[in-house]
Amino acid sequence: RSPPLYSSAASDVYKRQTYTFTNGGSYPVCLVAYNSQPHCADTTCFTFVVEGNVGLIIPNVFTPNNDGYNDVFSIQVIDAELISTIEVIIYNRWGEKMYEYINNESTPELLLWDGVTSSGNKASEGTYFYVVTYATKAGETVTEKGTVSLLR
Repeated sequence: RSPPLYSSAASDVYKRQTYTFTNGGSYPVCLVAYNSQPHCADTTCFTFVVEGNVGLIIPNVFTPNNDGYNDVFSIQVIDAELISTIEVIIYNRWGEKMYEYINNESTPELLLWDGVTSSGNKASEGTYFYVVTYATKAGETVTEKGTVSLLR
């Protein structure tokens, strides 16, 4: 159990209490009310979901040539703990689905496409299109679209 982010002293009894959350996440907040004798108390708790700034870092080129550099098209997720699901679909220029990735876990980096089609063949050099759709734990669905170049 972690220590509280904010704790009010007994001298603050009639003052308005505020706390500013600087990062997104889920925060349990409890109010403990008691009279001058602590054995007569009541507690209520609520979990606040503070939306952070989910961000995706998506490269525009990768080179699956097994040289150890940029061999995989990968997406980095900022504040990944705020995402409940993420789906990435990659299409070729004719709209054929080349690759699909679905993740139901919060991971900061998604190791995705290695340039091999779902049938096991190496995809040819060219421009491919991605559609990234993710759902936040707060219930928002976001879709981002773009292109990535595959160079061998």
